[in-house]
Amino acid sequence: MPRLALWLMFLAGWSIHALLQAKASAASKSNGLHSTREWFVLSWHIVLARGFLAAIAMKLWCEAPALLGSALGVALAAPLTPATAGIFGYTADSVIDKLGCTFGIIKLEIPKLAPPTAPDSVSNGPLVPALAAATLPVRPVI
Repeated sequence: MPRLALWLMFLAGWSIHALLQAKASAASKSNGLHSTREWFVLSWHIVLARGFLAAIAMKLWCEAPALLGSALGVALAAPLTPATAGIFGYTADSVIDKLGCTFGIIKLEIPKLAPPTAPDSVSNGPLVPALAAATLPVRPVI
């Protein structure tokens, strides 16, 4: 059960980072996205690759906890608890995203989406229909 709690907290941390990134990207005016669902449809493969790499790093940390500390130049091993696993999931996704973008391995550039085009039958005429001439009631001058 303790390992399950570690992986659930890791997954929660990783998912929160991915969702926050999707929400920020969808809210950005630099692309034509309208929802986080659109963002995930366009970038699911990159998010999946980041999740896979983060899970490998988590598994490595579970197998050799002292390795993480020695890789950072610290003689102390980071404790393996559900809280640190959640933090690790969030941080691992962020670090993998930044490293991938920095070295050009992972490109998460959402293209500016083109506006929808009008059907051909409508495009021949004006986009805004002309209004009928308005007649104003005329008051007789007395």
